[in-house]
Amino acid sequence: MNISTIIEQAVTEWLKAPETPTAQDICSGWCCDFADPIYFAYRDKGVEIMALDSVEDAVAFCIDSPAVLEALRVGFLSHTFLRYVGKYYDAETPEGVSHPLLLPTYSRALVEGHEAGFIDRGLFDQSQAYVRMIGS
Repeated sequence: MNISTIIEQAVTEWLKAPETPTAQDICSGWCCDFADPIYFAYRDKGVEIMALDSVEDAVAFCIDSPAVLEALRVGFLSHTFLRYVGKYYDAETPEGVSHPLLLPTYSRALVEGHEAGFIDRGLFDQSQAYVRMIGS
């Protein structure tokens, strides 16, 4: 099974709808609707549906970045995605990444949280360093 191809095909279908002209739009409010049918169609093949939208979820993913925890606490991070064979996938990342925080949605949310004043500069800088560390 090639999960990347499955996700790319689903994205192509979603992009036909006027409310989701880009993969980023799918990941900005439609992520659960996007992930659900893929999960239900392929769960018997090992596809899992996951979310990172609470401090409790962060603990489950062993995330201890104060900025990420603060962003979750104030509601700036909320996303549903898929996991398959140790990688994480969404509409923007059909190739998968090794950690959920490497999905583009989370880096955008941290920037937006900082720009909105919910994450101070020091925590924001820490979060960027944390994401770089898990990505290496």
